[in-house]
Amino acid sequence: MRALIWLHNKFATERDVGRTMAAVSRLFHRRYMQATAWQAFTTFGAGSADRIGSTLGNPNYLATSLALASTSLLLVARRHRGRLGTFFLVAAVAALLGTVLTLSRAGITSLLVGWVLAYVTRTGRIEYRKAFLMLGLAAVIGAAGAGAYLFDYRQQVTFSSDPGRADLATASQAEEDFTRLEAALYAVELIGDHPILGSGFGTFAASNYNVNGFYVATHNTWLQLFAGTGAVGTILLGILLAILARSLRKRGRVLYLPVAGCFLVNSLFGDYLQSIDVLTILALMYVFCRRTTDGCPLASAKALEA
Repeated sequence: MRALIWLHNKFATERDVGRTMAAVSRLFHRRYMQATAWQAFTTFGAGSADRIGSTLGNPNYLATSLALASTSLLLVARRHRGRLGTFFLVAAVAALLGTVLTLSRAGITSLLVGWVLAYVTRTGRIEYRKAFLMLGLAAVIGAAGAGAYLFDYRQQVTFSSDPGRADLATASQAEEDFTRLEAALYAVELIGDHPILGSGFGTFAASNYNVNGFYVATHNTWLQLFAGTGAVGTILLGILLAILARSLRKRGRVLYLPVAGCFLVNSLFGDYLQSIDVLTILALMYVFCRRTTDGCPLASAKALEA
């Protein structure tokens, strides 16, 4: 909360906000997207079809960052015109393509949710009829991705140049899914054993390894929160989120909705309470939405370029 207040006070002028968003976008474009594009080029250009993981290693983790960044950059692009707006839009599309190349089911579904919510809130209010229709379409696409996985299509695509490796990928993925299910069930057991204060924040993986032999986290942010901090920590976080939401005007909450929706989908399939990069994107977009809707619109492209 103090960090957000500091960021809010730091961005004293609209020019500061615009320059900061431009700098962050350029940093993202040069670091994340260059690494992702290079890995995609070297991987697919070499005749293989491995899932890209960039410098983060894990394709699913990369997909979360790219999906959030793509949704955020799309929202920023709508607030600018001219070359700066085009730059943000190109970065958003590049992040979208990077998310697709990870072949992450949760990442792609969250990206669809983020872009759909950005579309249905483009007028400053929620178009509920279009929202239900398009979110239903996103759910169908997500279900199709899950079905494709169940029939081993993702493994066959990933290792299409070597059918033998597809069988190994299938077995590895099945083992990973089993450990995730086991971790989720153990988290529920821990919640029952320590419902008030939890078993300790950030200790679940070690506890799971000590009891079950798997050093695996919950792969669910809310299970991680409840198991680690109990009812007390969950309630306190809920109060904090309520305070942050109330401090935004209605237009600000609507503007932030695509980012929140994108993160909500990802949070159901990964634990991101200790992910600094994910929390940074969420905090930065919160400041952006607040400054944009508090009667201080961003400067024009010409002013920013000057």
